[in-house]
Amino acid sequence: VLEGNLSLMHDGKEPIRLESYGGVDYFSGGSLTLSRGTCRDFNVMWAKDASFTVKVEVLKTFPCIVTCTGEEFFYAPEKAFSVAVAAERQILPPKGLLHFEGEGRLHFEAAGEARLIRVQLIRKKWF
Repeated sequence: VLEGNLSLMHDGKEPIRLESYGGVDYFSGGSLTLSRGTCRDFNVMWAKDASFTVKVEVLKTFPCIVTCTGEEFFYAPEKAFSVAVAAERQILPPKGLLHFEGEGRLHFEAAGEARLIRVQLIRKKWF
């Protein structure tokens, strides 16, 4: 939840209350889901049989350096970020999405208080 608050109930289980940047809820798209509340949210969806799982976190301390080793997305819900990868610098605008694939260190800077949503695609290991 980026703004507002929301209560979610999946398959008749105990409701989960989410407030602005107060947590993440993972659930199957096949679940019977009931919601109550008004919010602006950020969703990540992937196929049940995908070759990866997903980890979502909210970064709140800047400047920061993020080490990437695979495929990741970064979403700037409110403010712009300056992003440096090696010697290249670019601007991630408000409501902008950055896709990064490979290995590297990303240096994020923002003016004032800011939040950045990091979505990591974690490949499943097959033995």
